[in-house]
Amino acid sequence: MEAKQITKLFLALLIIVSANAFSQKDNNKGQASGKNDSRKSADKMDDMDSGGLGAPSPPPPPGGSVKPAMKKYFIVFLKKGPNRNQDSATAAKIQEAHLKHLKAMGDAGKMDIAGPFEEDGDIRGICIYNVATLEEAKKLAEEDPAVKSGRLIVEVHAFYGMSGSRLK
Repeated sequence: MEAKQITKLFLALLIIVSANAFSQKDNNKGQASGKNDSRKSADKMDDMDSGGLGAPSPPPPPGGSVKPAMKKYFIVFLKKGPNRNQDSATAAKIQEAHLKHLKAMGDAGKMDIAGPFEEDGDIRGICIYNVATLEEAKKLAEEDPAVKSGRLIVEVHAFYGMSGSRLK
């Protein structure tokens, strides 16, 4: 995968993930308070001015200030590992355990989205973790049975998601 493709993917994911966080907060806020739809629109504007996620906005990413509210996430690139020569039955068991791990991370609220790439390149897929630190994201990603077996390795990066963007 070329650097331009990775950059485009990263920017798309940035928009998608941060929107999910914003829309989930807004949905929870409206349900808890019983506010009507006309007030929800005003709340969205208030949220964007105050950080959008109920907390102070983190410092802007390198290169200048960013007006929209931002939240820090951790993107994990799942890359081909050094040990990919398992027989098909073993590889299938590792894959099953890998998917179970990803589901557990999502169910625990530690990971917001994960999935494979369509093409058969060195980067096999991504996960976006919603945890406190890069170290925690790396630790959780390295607990994946596919990583432990050597079929995959992880590369972890912090990034800021913009409020208001989401998967559609």
